[in-house]
Amino acid sequence: MPIHTTIDLTIEAAAELPKRNFRDVDWDEFQTTLADELAGRPTPETITTEEDFDNTLSALMESLHVAIERHVPVSHPVPFAKRWWTKELGAMRQKVSSSDEQRTNIGRFPFHPAQREYRTARNRYADQIRAAKKEHWEAWLDEADKYTVWNVNRFVKGGPTDGGRLRVPR
Repeated sequence: MPIHTTIDLTIEAAAELPKRNFRDVDWDEFQTTLADELAGRPTPETITTEEDFDNTLSALMESLHVAIERHVPVSHPVPFAKRWWTKELGAMRQKVSSSDEQRTNIGRFPFHPAQREYRTARNRYADQIRAAKKEHWEAWLDEADKYTVWNVNRFVKGGPTDGGRLRVPR
């Protein structure tokens, strides 16, 4: 008589924990809240015992958590996010877009100042994007460890015509 065994190998997807966006914090308000929280908690003049240390540490951690909850927004990462993107690039993009709109409204006057303003803004924007990508790449290389060095090798080996795979930015 045969034995039938059913094995369920489904794996539940791990819930992604919300991450905080520390780039978008008003640090003055954060420090004020942290100072207020710390002022309301008793701290010993000198830490002499392990219990004093643990109590002081837990008070500090609770104060930090309160300040983080109040002032650090939760980020909602997009799978296609550009990690090198900054708020300054966003502002420059808006400026390029508005100057392009003005240039389009001018029409067929190639020597109008709006044409020159658009070209200048567009070129400056492109230069800033290249600089941000280069800075991000170099920072990532500096932080490479024994586990990510293989990714570095894969990116460096990939040529410019590799079918859209990840590669070293220009």
